[in-house]
Amino acid sequence: MCSSDLSTLPDMPRKILAMYYFEKMRLAEIAAIFSLTESRICQIHAQTLRQLRGQLERANDRLKQKDS
Repeated sequence: MCSSDLSTLPDMPRKILAMYYFEKMRLAEIAAIFSLTESRICQIHAQTLRQLRGQLERANDRLKQKDS
């Protein structure tokens, strides 16, 4: 994954990932900052991971096609 993949994310999901993975914050703490429920932060987190996974899979497919 490259930084351009992360830069394509909207502001809130990007911040949620940064807080969770780099600042080691719990979902409840992040929820309080955004004035959302922990459940909603969890949904946004999961949705964002699915989106990034899809981007990685498409990039991997393109690399495989180049190698063929």
